[in-house]
Amino acid sequence: MTLHEKIKRAIAAFRSGNKAASTPEENWRKFQSWLAGMRTDRVKLLPALSAFVAEMVARYPDGSDPRPAFYLAPYVQKHGILPLVVHWTEAVGLMPDGSVRLFWTGDGPPGDPGYEGLRKLDEGQLKADAGWNFLIALIDGARTYPALQAIVPARPDYMRTCPVCLGSGRHPEEPVQLCNCHGFGWALVE
Repeated sequence: MTLHEKIKRAIAAFRSGNKAASTPEENWRKFQSWLAGMRTDRVKLLPALSAFVAEMVARYPDGSDPRPAFYLAPYVQKHGILPLVVHWTEAVGLMPDGSVRLFWTGDGPPGDPGYEGLRKLDEGQLKADAGWNFLIALIDGARTYPALQAIVPARPDYMRTCPVCLGSGRHPEEPVQLCNCHGFGWALVE
């Protein structure tokens, strides 16, 4: 990096309010480290939010979840868990005690027996993958249940509003799908 580029970067950082401008690579490493350091098995719920989750579990499905997830009702009742995000064969859910767990949705490929019960997000996955699943679940869950916004981690200061979805987290041409920003609504922007 030339001296001129360093000066331009420092001026841009000063104007944006950041103490020091980082390269996209540095920001990516910071983000990966941030994700890997997350505690992905539990969130702290205040009593009112815990009661809200318990009520949503008891009423599931009541139409408050706009996604076509009625087939999850037996799993929700069996495990006492509120689905936040549904993947191909598993869902990530929140329990009234603040536990965040994976559960099998019964939609696996033929011959795949799946599993019984609940799993922590980092069981059988790299810790960074657990962080991604955790963050996606909290953000998507808060879109479905706005009361859960209180448990979504704050956007890191080195991230910017996603230029594709403009912060909505949804793909602009296919609103049912998550944006390339993984539904966060923010991304590393050069």
